[in-house]
Amino acid sequence: MNAVLAHALAEALSALSNQGVPAIPLKGVALAEALYGDVSLRPSSDLDVLVPRAAVGRALDSLRAIGYIPQVAGRLRPDRLFRNDIAHALVRRAHAIEYSLDLHWGIASQASGDIRAMDELWAAAHRHEFRGVGAYGLSAEWELLFLALHAARHRWVGLKWLVDVHEICRRGDVDWAVVEHTARRFGWIVSLRITLELCHRLFATSVPEGLRCVRLPPWVEPFGASSRLPAAWQKVLHPARLIEGPIERARYFARVLLAPTLADYRFLPLPWHLRSLYCLLRPLRLGGKWSWYLACAALGRSQEPSQR
Repeated sequence: MNAVLAHALAEALSALSNQGVPAIPLKGVALAEALYGDVSLRPSSDLDVLVPRAAVGRALDSLRAIGYIPQVAGRLRPDRLFRNDIAHALVRRAHAIEYSLDLHWGIASQASGDIRAMDELWAAAHRHEFRGVGAYGLSAEWELLFLALHAARHRWVGLKWLVDVHEICRRGDVDWAVVEHTARRFGWIVSLRITLELCHRLFATSVPEGLRCVRLPPWVEPFGASSRLPAAWQKVLHPARLIEGPIERARYFARVLLAPTLADYRFLPLPWHLRSLYCLLRPLRLGGKWSWYLACAALGRSQEPSQR
């Protein structure tokens, strides 16, 4: 399957390159080839490509031309609709195979800091080829940061993500001073320290003492450990735990409650001239969804004694 995904990735990168869209393949088969020397040595199930935020529209057009369909039907307005998201999933069906491609234009959050971070990431990127197709690659420092953030955002449920981080650390070409300085400036230090600590405990990864998290917080539940919170609440609360400072946490919750996303567009597509209504629709939609989850959780608890 990885060989098929590698061919699909090369095709997608070629389509983007032909339209002048810079692209960085993330994770998956590209990482397997760069980090392990063989695309078959790392399990992969989809494709991930990072493009500059300003090029999202052209990237979507390029991928549509080779058969990728966005989750949201119709003509999208990336300049506005995508400002509160950092990625979007596309699907392509060919020869009885379904390919999933996540198009990224950010790596951390919807905050303005992610925009500044992307400027630095692209400035540090280098020219790179994948299967003979021109593309770009992350610097060692940004690759480590991206993988650490990705693992933390998904609550460290995938062992392969921690193995990737360990292997990057083991190569010995990471400038730790740059990594720490960047993580602190953009508020990623919690995610980075917990990820590195998990790697150190699992694989004895060599990590600078200042970037270890000797006492893991009690809410760290790697590898899909069961949680008392419903999945919907985990999705909202977990990112807040990774943010330092009450002001930044307040901003995060304000964005969650008020900033419209593609999920709101899918829930109720409105004409573009009515887009301001999404700021009212979103809290109503979230309130209804969370109330339903709370009711289901309460009902489940009330039934527990009878089930025993």
